Amino acid sequence: MWPAFRALLSGVKPFNVVGGDVILATRSESGTSRSSSFEWRVKELLDKSDVLIGVKMQPDSYAGLEGDVKNYINFDIETAIRLRDSLNECIEFAQRYSETGSKAPYASTPTAS
Repeated sequence: MWPAFRALLSGVKPFNVVGGDVILATRSESGTSRSSSFEWRVKELLDKSDVLIGVKMQPDSYAGLEGDVKNYINFDIETAIRLRDSLNECIEFAQRYSETGSKAPYASTPTAS
């Protein structure tokens, strides 16, 4: 039953993205608020056709007009440099993964919940 359900879901783009697996996650970084966090993630689509690079974020604060929520998170320069390096790591990983089509083991960094 799961293969049929997977095929049905993967035909709808939002479900194809949401249902996919996170195959790499960088270390979570805190912003200026202790409760904020930011991490880069590489996610394989449910149908295994592609990989995406995304952000998991809990903002420092948020504000919005007319229901348009905008999230903000701020980092010091040292943290911003680590985030840039983490993004570069994800881009390189996603390129290698896409080029080889490999399901080889990956080394993800444990993340905070």
